Amino acid sequence: MFQVDVSFLKDNPGETIKLQLEGPLPPLGEGDEKIEFPFPVRIDLELTSTQEAVLAQGTIQATIRLNCARCLEPFHLQLEAPFEEVYYYTGKGEEDWIFLAGKVIDLEPEITKAIFSEIPMKALCREDCRGFCPACGRNLNEEECRCRQNKVDPRLAVLEELLK
Repeated sequence: MFQVDVSFLKDNPGETIKLQLEGPLPPLGEGDEKIEFPFPVRIDLELTSTQEAVLAQGTIQATIRLNCARCLEPFHLQLEAPFEEVYYYTGKGEEDWIFLAGKVIDLEPEITKAIFSEIPMKALCREDCRGFCPACGRNLNEEECRCRQNKVDPRLAVLEELLK
C-alpha cells in the first residue's frame, strides 16, 4: 500500500514530486502489547531526486489503539510523526543506509519505525486518569471504592500508632 514508483525521479535528478498516501498498516507487536491501527494511516510526502538518492520527507498521521498505563482500558491515540529517509541508488555505502533496488520504494518499514518512535513510554487515556484500585480492581475513573480508604500500608502502620 505504501509503495511508490520512483522511476521518473531516478531518471530525472533534481525533480520533486508531492504525494498523499493513505492505507492500512498491520498491527505491531503481539499479545497484550499489540499496537493496532483502527483507521488508515496517512502520509503527506515530498520525494526529491538527486544524482545518488531519493530524499523522502513528510508527515505521518495515524491513530493507534493502546491500553492505558494506569487503568488498562483501551483507547485511541492520535499521532503525528515526521518522516525523513534517504533511499540510495547504489549498494555501496554505510551499513544503515537504505538502498533502492529497482524503481519502487517500499515506505512501510520506515513509516512503522517513525510511528513507533512517537508512541509515549507511558500512554494514558487522559492526563487525569486515576487508574484502578490495587485492592479491589475497580476503575477509579468510573466509580469510587471504599476499600482503598480503609487500608493502610503495613510498613506505615507504626507511624499511625505515633499519631494516636
